[in-house]
Amino acid sequence: MAEKKLSKTNLLDDRDIKPEKTESPLDFLSRTGVTSEIKDAITLVIENRPEDPISFMAEFFDSHANTTTALVKSHQKLLLVHHSRPSFQNNLVLAYNILKQQKNSNGLQGLTGKTYNDLLTLLCRDLTGAEAEPLQKRIICFSHEVVRFPVFKLGVLSTFIYQDFLKQAESLYNELDLTERGKADKHLCEAVLYELQQATFKTTDDPISVIQVGSMLSSQHLNKVMSEALVKGGASSQTMAADEFIVGAAQILLEQIPDFR
Repeated sequence: MAEKKLSKTNLLDDRDIKPEKTESPLDFLSRTGVTSEIKDAITLVIENRPEDPISFMAEFFDSHANTTTALVKSHQKLLLVHHSRPSFQNNLVLAYNILKQQKNSNGLQGLTGKTYNDLLTLLCRDLTGAEAEPLQKRIICFSHEVVRFPVFKLGVLSTFIYQDFLKQAESLYNELDLTERGKADKHLCEAVLYELQQATFKTTDDPISVIQVGSMLSSQHLNKVMSEALVKGGASSQTMAADEFIVGAAQILLEQIPDFR
């Protein structure tokens, strides 16, 4: 009987120490970005054909390490205060200078499109791919081009404003979802989106003030718009999902952001 208990205990012990399935070496290299970085390094060697390829690659990876550190510092600098605060403008300049001082693959200083795009990816990490893609398509730059401060400023501000705008759009939808079932009346949603569009047009001279539009519509003005929509169209059997409403609101803001391409 004791032997059976011992045997059972041993089986449990063996099960507990059973090694977990590990990822393959290739999967590990791909996940950590090593594969793509090595491909970039080899591509540069082939394109430039330096006399000392090994030294060339060593300089490439050294520069990449410095750029990664600068990218983290720049990102942290931009997150110190909200973009609506006056001190953010100073942080914006500091963040740009941190990246501008890094040497690129040609040995020259300046913020390249690749580093700028990497920063935007960091800033958008809380967004889903579907949310980030339409914004990034408008504000990313070519990897090889030099990014000047006005472009950097507009891209970073657009990213922050866009994210805040999406949050306010979600808040607006929650107020429109009177039954709290994730299905708001379509007439109400369309009426609010129209008001949102009109209010956005009035604030295009001041990009920061665009973010105040959602707040304005979530107050007494929103109740007025909802009442007028119900009186005009009545309650509708048609509904609009939250995703559809937020996408519609996002498109309104995106139309105010210039396409860098």
